[in-house]
Amino acid sequence: WNDHAITAEVLRSMHRNQKINHFPGMSELSRKNRLARNLNLMRKELPEDSQAYAGNDFFPLTWCLPLNYNDLLGYRRDNPSKTLIVKPEAGCQGRGIYLTDNASELEGKQGLIVQEYLDAPYLIDGLKFDFRDRK
Repeated sequence: WNDHAITAEVLRSMHRNQKINHFPGMSELSRKNRLARNLNLMRKELPEDSQAYAGNDFFPLTWCLPLNYNDLLGYRRDNPSKTLIVKPEAGCQGRGIYLTDNASELEGKQGLIVQEYLDAPYLIDGLKFDFRDRK
């Protein structure tokens, strides 16, 4: 088990029967801020590909603060009744997550991921699972 990126040197020294839990570039998927950045970039650069998943979108609208704060405010002006979920970009196990309907309270905050909240998520065995269109 390793909580850090695996170097090429370590990979070369591993035996054939050894397995690892990380691979190069894993942080681009496992950190909320990097995953959001990559998925938002895909949505922008390849809109025809992002529409191929679950109707139109396969992840909630997402903003990385403070970088996307003005975009978030524009969304709130057009969607004042939507609830937002706020998450620390490097947190885990639900710590630091909260709901808000006031985007202006997030002004100047650092290291947050804000998403459109899905108030009735699909559940599988009592756990959240949601790949659906937000119509």
